[in-house]
Amino acid sequence: MSIAMLPPPPFPNDIGKPYAATIAWHGLTILVENERYSTRRQLGAPPGERWESEMPDHYGEVHGTIGADGDPIDVFVGRDESADTVYVVAIAKPDGTFDEVKCMLGYPSKDAALDALSKAYDDSLRILRVSAWTVADFVRRASKGVVRGDWRH
Repeated sequence: MSIAMLPPPPFPNDIGKPYAATIAWHGLTILVENERYSTRRQLGAPPGERWESEMPDHYGEVHGTIGADGDPIDVFVGRDESADTVYVVAIAKPDGTFDEVKCMLGYPSKDAALDALSKAYDDSLRILRVSAWTVADFVRRASKGVVRGDWRH
């Protein structure tokens, strides 16, 4: 399965920032907010709470979906086009309660997925749980448009 990089869509994301590209992945449309090696910055945060990080891989969202946090499903897209597992990572807020899910596509192992995720965040990243889904199961659920509270699989 090859990952097809396409031009960005003609519309911005929900905070008015243009997308960088589109990826066709196993029949899903991924809208890329930050391409590999680009710098992701926190917008609109008060001084002292702003952050930025270099993205180890493409980062974006699955178009037309709703994730566990009520926003589109967040994804990182790695380089292993033959990877047959999606790592669904539940992340906690600083107080330890559930915050959001990041889905790791195109990684050869759980360790590789978590390494990429940790490179995109500072030391405050708190992982609650990692679930391994088949690509087919992830695509089936995402194609329905919602991967909400059932992140535990």
